[in-house]
Parts: sequence; C-alpha cells; structure tokens
Amino acid sequence: MSTNIIITHPILMQKALEIVLEVTTSVIESDNYKELNSLIKGIGKSSAADKLVISKEAAENLSKCIALFKQSTTCHWLRQDLLDLILKVERGCSKQMI
Repeated sequence: MSTNIIITHPILMQKALEIVLEVTTSVIESDNYKELNSLIKGIGKSSAADKLVISKEAAENLSKCIALFKQSTTCHWLRQDLLDLILKVERGCSKQMI
C-alpha cells in the first residue's frame, strides 16, 4: 500500500527533507537512510507541482525521522516555509499509517 503527498514546491520540499535526513543520520539505520535519501533525491526534478508516492515502510521511516528532527535545535531555527512543508509530509505519512 502507498500514499500520495501533494508537493506544491518540489525543490523546497527536497531541501527541507534533506535537512531532516542530515540531522537524523546518526540515529537511523543505514538501509533506511539509503532508501529515504533516494526518495528525497527524486523529488526536486522540476519546479512544477507534483506528488510523492511513498510506501508504508518508507512513510514510517520518514515519520520517525521527522519526529526526531522536531526534537532538535535545528528545527527551531528552520525557516517557517520549510518547516510547514516538513509538517505536511508528516501529516501525509500519518495518514498512511492509520
């Protein structure tokens, strides 16, 4: 099963999720890192609106990374537009896990 997350700003979304992954790299497993990194790298291919199709397992891993990121100091210093995009992804992942 997979879920679709509408991405209105793909390049910003990619950068925001790269920050999340960078902050949480030390606490996630190598295989999960590789999977999420390839998923994130595929987002910013165009500046037009798009959708992110994500598997249940990837949604769980991304949700864990975002939860850990939200506890970091970096989260509090991040621009609001990037934080809003991260929270949008988190909501999309939460829908997948229900």
